[in-house]
Amino acid sequence: MAVTFTNLYYRDAELDVEYYLNTHMPMVARLLGPSVIISWTLWRLPDDSPFSYEGAVTWAGLEARDAALKTKEGLQCIADLQNFVKKPAMVMLRQHDIDGVLHEAMVSDDARAPPVTGLLSWASARRSLDKTKLAPTSSSLSFLPRLTDSLALADADELTTGAFAQVTGSFLQGSDHVLRLPTLHVHGLKDPGIVHHRRLLADFCKAGTTRLVERDGDHRVAIQAADVAAVANEILALSRQTGVIS
Repeated sequence: MAVTFTNLYYRDAELDVEYYLNTHMPMVARLLGPSVIISWTLWRLPDDSPFSYEGAVTWAGLEARDAALKTKEGLQCIADLQNFVKKPAMVMLRQHDIDGVLHEAMVSDDARAPPVTGLLSWASARRSLDKTKLAPTSSSLSFLPRLTDSLALADADELTTGAFAQVTGSFLQGSDHVLRLPTLHVHGLKDPGIVHHRRLLADFCKAGTTRLVERDGDHRVAIQAADVAAVANEILALSRQTGVIS
């Protein structure tokens, strides 16, 4: 399974971009070879970001990467880091086979657990799936548009264009876009995006299937004891209602 390591370079790391582009990465690609290094890129980030550049290296797999970096050539690549950056980068790992990862998690899950039905939403941060940028502005998302032609079900490319905000009125007729599974919604009353969360509950969930907890906070996980207790109680009630627990 291919993996991408993303390196975020802090501004005070003083990344030597010319050396990185013209010396370091060509050397890494040459020494480790195309069977190990699939691709690499470097982007300059906005001035208001704490990081100056984002570099990404896609490897053939974790095992291939680890084995390559232990070789003489790999150690030479590691030693070269000091020649173009003064501070270690923040490193993030992304695995590309998302379906495979989900399947592995389901297979290894405890047999007593209820079936995994799907991945429903994203929140708190933007995520990347392959080359499609996702932002938490849509209520319902389809990665397989052929399954329905409902205009109320957003395609992945509509999330960052603002097109989805225009899905109102007659576009919401019918029921293709309606989520029928019982759901629990936790709203922070100070969340600047609360209008989107309320719209999810009102327009995209079947009436009578929703539960709502409102808390005095912004867009973050509940951490206050009273808020946690309220959410936990609703989770337990929903689990009893659906027969997950008795």
